[in-house]
Amino acid sequence: GMALQAHQQFDASRQCYLRASALDPKSFEWRYYLGVVSEGQAAVDAFRSALKIRDDLTSRIKLGEALLSIGDDAGAREILRGIDHPVAWFNYGRATRDASYYEKAAAAFPRYGAALFALAQSYQRAGRTADAQRLMAEYARSKTIAPPLEDPLMDAVQALNRGPDRLLREAANLERQGQLQPAIAT
Repeated sequence: GMALQAHQQFDASRQCYLRASALDPKSFEWRYYLGVVSEGQAAVDAFRSALKIRDDLTSRIKLGEALLSIGDDAGAREILRGIDHPVAWFNYGRATRDASYYEKAAAAFPRYGAALFALAQSYQRAGRTADAQRLMAEYARSKTIAPPLEDPLMDAVQALNRGPDRLLREAANLERQGQLQPAIAT
């Protein structure tokens, strides 16, 4: 499953992870990977079952994102409440429609593109046009940048893809984290 996932063969990797989860029901990893390659309610179910085995920051944030994707704002609020990470604050802001969480995420990671965009929209709705324009200009320079979220399991999957596009993926990942010099060096 991991090798298939590393090469973007998500349907096949999903089938492998389903089988691996059935064969090893106490494995956090197979359920986590299943959540990563799944969408909608299937992702929610996989992340919830992984979290029953082991509490994990990355899994909780990904569960919150999956809950938001199916429109379960209340569930996302419950999962994300109290997590101390810019990605969690941003998603909590989405779940609560409270712009102060976008502000908190952007303050902690000033080049967080999604938080800048959401905050600019909030400012625009509030009539703070100059602030909204300033943030949209910052967003234009930071569209794909997001705070790093430690994920050793996904690092292990990505390490399996040693194809020619590996360096491009690594550089793009560094760029998304705002690490431009290491991205260029890659």
